[in-house]
Amino acid sequence: VRGIAWRLRVVAEAPSTSDLLAALAAEGAPAGTAVLARRQTAGRGRAGRGWESPDGNLHLSVLLRPEAPVPQAPLFGLAAAVALADAAASTLPPEVPLRLKWPNDVLLADAKAGGILCEATAGPGGGIAHLVLGIGVNLACAPALPDRPTACFAAFGPPPDPVAFAARLLEALGHRLEQLAAEGFAPVRAAW
Repeated sequence: VRGIAWRLRVVAEAPSTSDLLAALAAEGAPAGTAVLARRQTAGRGRAGRGWESPDGNLHLSVLLRPEAPVPQAPLFGLAAAVALADAAASTLPPEVPLRLKWPNDVLLADAKAGGILCEATAGPGGGIAHLVLGIGVNLACAPALPDRPTACFAAFGPPPDPVAFAARLLEALGHRLEQLAAEGFAPVRAAW
C-alpha cells in the first residue's frame, strides 16, 4: 500500500464507475486506478439501492489490491470513510457539522451527503483479488431520498470541482491506507 501511484481517469458518462473499474480490474489494471464519471446513468449504493448521479457531484471508484483475507475487506471501506471525512473537512467551512454514520455514510448537519460502497472479489486461497471502493458525494446538489434528508457541499459555500475534490480525496485515502498498513486498524477506528 505504501506510496500508491494514483491514476485518475475521467469520463463524461458511465453507467457505473464501480462496474467499469471492476471490468478494468479483471483485465489486470493496477492498484491505484481510479475512475471518475461526470455523470452516472446506473449508479448504485448498498443493498442494490440506486444512487442518483447528476453532473457536479462526485462519482468515483478506486481499485485496491490489498494483501488481506476477504473478511478484512470492510476495514478498507471504513478507512475510506475516514479519508472522505478528512477530505470533506479540509474543503468545507470549519463550522459545518460533519460526521460519519456507520458504516458508510457522510452526514452534513445530520443529512446524507455521501456514501461508500466497498466490493471485494475473492482470489485463490481466500485472499482479496481486488477491491473496488465506489464513492459518491453530493457536491453541487442533493438528490432526494425517500427515507432520509440529504445535503450537499453547495449549501455551505461554493462546491469544489469533482476532479479537484477527487485529487484531495485520493491523497487522504493514500494516507489512511498507509496508516492501516503500518499501524493496524486502531488509529482508523479512533479517527472514525
